[in-house]
Amino acid sequence: HRDCVRTDDSVYTLIRKTNNKIHTTREYATSFHYSQAVDLKDAVQTLVDISNGPKTWINVILLQEKLTPIKILELKHLIQNQSEILGKHLNIISLVFIIEFFDIPVCDGCQDAAALDIYAIGGAVRVENYRVELPLCKRKLTLVYLRRNFHGISLKTAAMPPNEKLPHRVTYVVQNNKPKIQGGFEGQIIKFLARALNFTIVPVKGTGYLGSPFDGPPGGMAQQVENNEADICIESTEILSERQEFVTFLMPTYESPLLAFVVKESNNALRNVFLKAFDSNTWTLLFVTWVTLGLSLVIMTWLEKKLHSTRDLRCGSDQEFSEMAFLWGLGVFCQQGCHICPNSVPMRIIMLSGQLIGVVCYIAFGAALVSILSADEALIKSEGDLVQYGYKFYSDAGTFSATRAAKVLQRRPINEALNRETAVSTETAFGTTLKKHAAFLGLKDIIHPIFRVLLQDSITLESKIDDKICNTYMDLRITWNPIKCGMFVRKDSALQTYFNQKIILMIERGFRHRNFGYYYQKSTVRCAVQYNKFEPLEFRDVWSSFLLLLVGFIPSLLLLVLEKLHFAMVGIILNV
Repeated sequence: HRDCVRTDDSVYTLIRKTNNKIHTTREYATSFHYSQAVDLKDAVQTLVDISNGPKTWINVILLQEKLTPIKILELKHLIQNQSEILGKHLNIISLVFIIEFFDIPVCDGCQDAAALDIYAIGGAVRVENYRVELPLCKRKLTLVYLRRNFHGISLKTAAMPPNEKLPHRVTYVVQNNKPKIQGGFEGQIIKFLARALNFTIVPVKGTGYLGSPFDGPPGGMAQQVENNEADICIESTEILSERQEFVTFLMPTYESPLLAFVVKESNNALRNVFLKAFDSNTWTLLFVTWVTLGLSLVIMTWLEKKLHSTRDLRCGSDQEFSEMAFLWGLGVFCQQGCHICPNSVPMRIIMLSGQLIGVVCYIAFGAALVSILSADEALIKSEGDLVQYGYKFYSDAGTFSATRAAKVLQRRPINEALNRETAVSTETAFGTTLKKHAAFLGLKDIIHPIFRVLLQDSITLESKIDDKICNTYMDLRITWNPIKCGMFVRKDSALQTYFNQKIILMIERGFRHRNFGYYYQKSTVRCAVQYNKFEPLEFRDVWSSFLLLLVGFIPSLLLLVLEKLHFAMVGIILNV
């Protein structure tokens, strides 16, 4: 007979009396349940009674008979007669043992006992011979996934149908008019688990992805798993906290960094070398400064005429200077002087301020041109540069970690409602979004295959398509922590423990790494790294050098024409 005596919050003392001797074991658990059976029928009836108890208990039935081979066969036959009842309450992780009762003293580590390990899988009761070490150890008894398998049962695996835009996820082949998983990233993983756990795969067509985690319970394949239409979803799904209350994720098998895709912009393009030195805000500020200088001169002249009842000689140069105020403002930014010097102190201060502003702008513009021409591409190396240069962020509508990252980069609340305008599909990003001053956040192995398909309309050779992607787009890593995805089963499924143990074994043996590396190589475009070589600035871009000459020549010529027109108009007015 055995009893459980509580000694503290976490330790139970197990006392067993054998031949007037007491043997004590200490177990760090509170879930042992011991029963005693007189004969085989009593053991089966006790088994039926305790099968309705908590699934986490370790149920030990002490049989007061020796488990000889004949007794074991008879006991298995009696248990199978009750399989309809037991199959409803037991599962693959049930811990139910029938152990023969001992009538000899037991020493720790010196004795084992014959036992029957009883569990159910797929509604069928399994009874297996098992030797347990004494004293009973919870840690060893609970490692059921090391000794059990699925005995060839069929598991329904849900995955999306074959997609030409993502051809390397799961591939199928038809045999005897039935689909069969052939390969692909998720396909190889589930085939490894099937071999390790001894079950057969029954492919189930997925009805859709899970949807946004902010819209409530997930749909699509999550509903299929919940409704027992599928036992496991093998589609790699983002592991998000909002989803974990509805489904149980397995160990992540997919890890990939989040990238921002932008269109490459050459700094040496003829249409950009002049205007790209300053951004739009700076150019606007320069225009406002030019208008302010001109208006200030006009206003000062008007005030001076109002304050003096008669116009004296010293107002003549001020009046003439104010008439060509805007022309002088253009000359200031081009480092051109003026043949007129105002007499009044306020106008001289305005003139001096304008000359200083012109010098500062000229130096800044020259430094910006040198910086632009010293590099072949835009100096964007991180997400901070994208924020600094005012890029607008879009995210892949199917990658919700990308949407969160876009909100962080834009200094927006994480719990803000999903913006349908910024969370777009890859097709939309390829067509319109990436042609603007914008960055598209997503996963490389999803975006590149879709880009390849979209470029097939204009380019036929695959190598040319890859060159087009490398020459047109660049990617920047946004987060150092990779996005983790994995398969999932229904909430609190008994299969989780077995799958996770085999996935860990797969990772330790390097199978997942090799499989993912092959998949990533097939799905993405590997662009060659170009190292910059030192070249003199004047030979790096000859056309840009000529354009610099035009930048200085054209404004000077324009000023000369304006001056000629101005003096011609003044002469006509004086003659009249």
